[in-house]
Amino acid sequence: MTPRCDRTTLLSEAHAFSFTARLMRSHDQCLPRSLAVTTRLAALDIAVDLVIGVRLRPFAAHSWAQTDAILLNDRFDTVRSYQPILVV
Repeated sequence: MTPRCDRTTLLSEAHAFSFTARLMRSHDQCLPRSLAVTTRLAALDIAVDLVIGVRLRPFAAHSWAQTDAILLNDRFDTVRSYQPILVV
């Protein structure tokens, strides 16, 4: 799949956003951080999906931003254990 915008722009924005985790608390903040990155990219007219997923044992919920198959604010190792239940 090809991303819905220029890959360089996506990587630049994702890198800039990941830097903020060093400045502000990021643990247990997946939803507000995912909303922030999707809002920023939408303002740049970049199509991005907010994904909410769950896992059962132990139960947990998680959210992340992605465009096509490119994760923007998370790692594959983290999201692979979650089953997406909502993509906005």
